[in-house]
Amino acid sequence: MNQRTLRILEFDKIKSMLEAYAAFSLGRERIKWLEPHSDLEVVKLRMQETTEAAALLDREGSVPL
Repeated sequence: MNQRTLRILEFDKIKSMLEAYAAFSLGRERIKWLEPHSDLEVVKLRMQETTEAAALLDREGSVPL
């Protein structure tokens, strides 16, 4: 995805909002390097991972750190 599109979508703002939820500095560092994927298979895999994580949180509650 090109930089113009990311700017129009305000992707930096989304990443900043996500950083507020990061519990550790490593997580915040990884968020800085996030970029959307254009590979459909990667997107499907990440969506499946997200669905599984959400179901786990619903079933078990918060994650103990």
